[in-house]
Amino acid sequence: MQAIPANLEPFYPGDPAISDWLREYIQKWQWHVPSSQYYQYGPIDKFLNTIFNEDNHLVEPQSCFRKKIKEADNVVLQMYTAGISDSESDNPDEDEDEDGGNPSVSLLSARDQRRGEILADYVDTTNEGKLYPDFGVSRMVSPWQNQTHNRVVVLMEIGLVPKPIRTRLRRHMKDGGSFTSATTRQLLRSTEVVTEKDKVIKQLKRYLLRLGRRGDGWDVDALGIAMVGAEVAFLKPVANGRRDVIWQAETGTPLQNINGVGWFSLYGPEWSGHMTRMRNV
Repeated sequence: MQAIPANLEPFYPGDPAISDWLREYIQKWQWHVPSSQYYQYGPIDKFLNTIFNEDNHLVEPQSCFRKKIKEADNVVLQMYTAGISDSESDNPDEDEDEDGGNPSVSLLSARDQRRGEILADYVDTTNEGKLYPDFGVSRMVSPWQNQTHNRVVVLMEIGLVPKPIRTRLRRHMKDGGSFTSATTRQLLRSTEVVTEKDKVIKQLKRYLLRLGRRGDGWDVDALGIAMVGAEVAFLKPVANGRRDVIWQAETGTPLQNINGVGWFSLYGPEWSGHMTRMRNV
């Protein structure tokens, strides 16, 4: 059995609900950067389900989000799509998903939009259709209440450290380097990594915009999390009117600041603090 390197940062210390197996699994990512984000999905799913464990918490991998828009916009879209025939749009294998996906934000299926069958409630103006963040955490609401939409607490998107940088990071760690060393910081500021981080942040913002105004797909508070390797960034809602918000990146004291976004260690107090805070929202 391989000994755990002494220079590794502990993951989410102090919470007995997190098993040693899970803690060590995630801890290893700083020493051996995952070769695919898919290797991180299982452990992150288990962690989120352990932390968000109240009866009405719901953790959804690849949760489906749709966009709600104003009734007035439907008229324009209906005029635009009315000329498209059924034969152009019918697809017997297409899932209309009337009730499926995360109901925090709703939308007619793309098929219904193309057919001009646009009602006065929900459509997608971006032609993006459904969006699927890697993880969504919600508080479930009884379907028998007037308000039937789950209230989103966390949205999370995971990216990948490019292979050339992964290789160099692994070599550096095996040579006795640490996750917070100057060499690690330099590698994680390389052009390839910055490009990936910017892409993940951009994608996460698209998901967060689908939540709408405060009181639509979310309520008291919500948090967007971007992860690349063992670094994380946090997007938080900042009031821009009575219910409108802008999603602003946390800066604080990060390991590094890239294009106005602070990137923090997955093993640092920022991650632990946000998880503790959001589980109580």
